[in-house]
Amino acid sequence: MDLRLQQPVAIIQRLCKPETNVTTANVNGMLDDLLTCLNNAQNQTDGLHTLTTICYELTSINALKLLDNEHIMQHELFITLGRTLEMLLTKATFIPMTKHDEQCFYETSNLIANLCLYTKKPATCSCNDAHDELNLNYEQAINEILYATIFLTNSFLNKLARILSDDLSANDYEPYHVKYKVIGRLLCLCTELNNINHSVLIDPVVQCLRSDYYLHAYKTIDLRQPIINPKQRFFIYQCPRFIRLRSNERSDEVSNSLCDFVLGYSQQIFEQHLPIALESEAIATRTNKKKKIFKSKPGAKLQALGWHIELLNHIALTPTSRIHFITDTHQTMIDQMINIIRTKSLIASVHENDELFHSDVHLMSSAITLLYNLTFENKIFSLLKEKNLGEFCTKLHTAKQRTIQFASQTLSILLNQDNIDAIKYPLIMAQNYLFYIENTLHDRSLAYNGVKLDGALTYLEVMAQNDLIKNEIGHDDDGISLLVKCALDQHLDFETIQCPAWRIIEAVSFGDEITCKKMSDDNKLMDYIKYLSNVDDSTLGPTANRIRWKVEDENKFISDKIKKELTPATLTNSYDGNNSNNHQISFNYNWDLPSSKTSDMFDLFISYHHSDKDICSQIYGRLTSSNFYRISFDREHVHEILPNAMAEAIEKSSIVLICFSSKYQQSYACRMAAEYADKRQRSIIPMNLDELYCPTGWLNNIVASKQCINVMKSNFNSSYANLIQQIDNIKKQINIK
Repeated sequence: MDLRLQQPVAIIQRLCKPETNVTTANVNGMLDDLLTCLNNAQNQTDGLHTLTTICYELTSINALKLLDNEHIMQHELFITLGRTLEMLLTKATFIPMTKHDEQCFYETSNLIANLCLYTKKPATCSCNDAHDELNLNYEQAINEILYATIFLTNSFLNKLARILSDDLSANDYEPYHVKYKVIGRLLCLCTELNNINHSVLIDPVVQCLRSDYYLHAYKTIDLRQPIINPKQRFFIYQCPRFIRLRSNERSDEVSNSLCDFVLGYSQQIFEQHLPIALESEAIATRTNKKKKIFKSKPGAKLQALGWHIELLNHIALTPTSRIHFITDTHQTMIDQMINIIRTKSLIASVHENDELFHSDVHLMSSAITLLYNLTFENKIFSLLKEKNLGEFCTKLHTAKQRTIQFASQTLSILLNQDNIDAIKYPLIMAQNYLFYIENTLHDRSLAYNGVKLDGALTYLEVMAQNDLIKNEIGHDDDGISLLVKCALDQHLDFETIQCPAWRIIEAVSFGDEITCKKMSDDNKLMDYIKYLSNVDDSTLGPTANRIRWKVEDENKFISDKIKKELTPATLTNSYDGNNSNNHQISFNYNWDLPSSKTSDMFDLFISYHHSDKDICSQIYGRLTSSNFYRISFDREHVHEILPNAMAEAIEKSSIVLICFSSKYQQSYACRMAAEYADKRQRSIIPMNLDELYCPTGWLNNIVASKQCINVMKSNFNSSYANLIQQIDNIKKQINIK
């Protein structure tokens, strides 16, 4: 070691000993000595060598702890360090680097990356002045990106962007060249940090991914490679990861820009690497030093293949790019993903392992997530249904890894058109959906592990028709609050996030008493619902009214009706003085039921879904034309908007005709009316408007024990005659009573 470096290096090593008491004055003095060494360098080469040694010594864990102090961060040494790295970035872009340049380039970038990442999260420090001992049990908050503010300036980012666009996307270097190591490290640093200008780097990184070097990196992966080299890592992992995590403000534009290139590369990549992934056992047989034969697994190949599918998945998140997956040129890619999730060895592996860094788990997770996201394109959804993908997914329902569970269960239900009320693992599914909603909300891109928030809400709206899922969401500590955040956060898209969240909250309001109690106790939710109920909001107002009805108003409304129906109870208390334990209490109840002759009373209330309005209007017309029946028929769907009006109409009706279909069962406005009629013990006549539909779940609970009228389009008169007979029979029974 150079004699001039021995003293400062010795100081660094002494200060880094855990048992040493260190003050900010000690650290600042050390940094002053190091800066003096740099300033006394005889020439640039000597200075770079000195700085290389300093950076190497300061990168130790204990040294980084000492430097995590807001006063120390502003030392001039770090200004010099940042300027030197910028100079080396410029030099690396335009002219060949010397050995000393490359060494300094590597070590300065390493120290800067560690300093920025170490203080990325809020840190604290209890020192008050230069003479206080540094306390590593932090108490007072420090700016979370102070080192990033010093180093990752606009000037630095512009120089990093230039070397990406002008050099690495255009020029080829040997696999272990220092440029791939350093630029890859700096790109990872920029990916990890939040409050920097990522937009400067997006186009240069896209250039790298559109270059031939991306495909070439895959072509050069050798079967015998245990891990990928720096060049391969830069192109197939670090660049795609930056795009996936940091291009959200331009995600559609970037995906469209990459789509043709990445999809075009996919055929060659899958032809080369996919057969390896589909092998049932180990891939290559080799002999070790003891001449013993053993099998090695395709770690690097499998890992790289998973990264490419992750990039495809990112592109598939954009609707305008997603449609390209079904073109004749690229449709085989869907079959290749299906082949991955059908591979027996991979299925067995994901039931034993759950870590995403495990190559089998990563590959399976990436493939099934891609298929999950492709289902949002209607043509691809139909294609996957034809290919029986839902059946293949059933073997993955019990996989250990959460993404595989989530995607496989969702695909099975959607593609098989399973009975929602017969979901096999409703509690696990509810927890998985809440997990993804929570994690996507925490990410600026509103995506997590390839799952977007709007997509998760879209499919949860379907799954929430299952009552067990409703209750699990309601019982979860954060279930209601997560949905409320989605519904009320004005920064989130109204159509794709807020509205679905409101509809899911409405679904959950049909849960059990515990669920309704938790919703009622959520002041933020109920205050906003009351606000919506009092303003003219045609979009959310009706939904808010129905939620309020289920959570608060329905029970109170029924209670008030019962009180009005009951005459004041007469209490007779007979007391036998000879037996003080003998108490006899009798109540006389007189039911004050409205007369059926009253003008505002109805014989029949017709409950129907608006999609079935034509046939229900036909039924209503024939009933009223006979002049024998008074019918309550909500032509304008007022009852969907005002639950109180629905309840009042049912209260005035002797009979409720439930005209149901699959749409009826899926409608919470229809469920609200049917369940209210059932609670109030009205005579119910079920009428099935769809010959092929069989009611399940809540609807089946109401109609199963009753004589159902099946409407046959070919013989409507017969169905109508059956209806008249049932109405008359019920009226006779009411008159007898």
